[in-house]
Amino acid sequence: MVGVVAGDEQVRAQMTRSRQALELAAAESWRLLASVSLGRIVFSQHAMPAIRPVNHLVDDQAIIIRSHLGAAIVAHAGADDGVVVCYEPTIWTRSGIPGGA
Repeated sequence: MVGVVAGDEQVRAQMTRSRQALELAAAESWRLLASVSLGRIVFSQHAMPAIRPVNHLVDDQAIIIRSHLGAAIVAHAGADDGVVVCYEPTIWTRSGIPGGA
């Protein structure tokens, strides 16, 4: 049968149909980021990815994350040691399931 998919494939097909990429203006991106306070910071540590949940706030066009002096990311802050850092805010879906932006 054409168009009939079962199990996980059906769920995946539905998700693919409902997702679409939208280009946002910078101001809208910052507004959306400021509307949530939880995310994940990802950085390289000993050549491996390290992922940490963090709280954040947005001040002008800066993301400020709360940490403590002994945190692994603090050791790399401001250093020019080749560490790659990225940030993903947690967006809560309508179903109450957390997802990335």
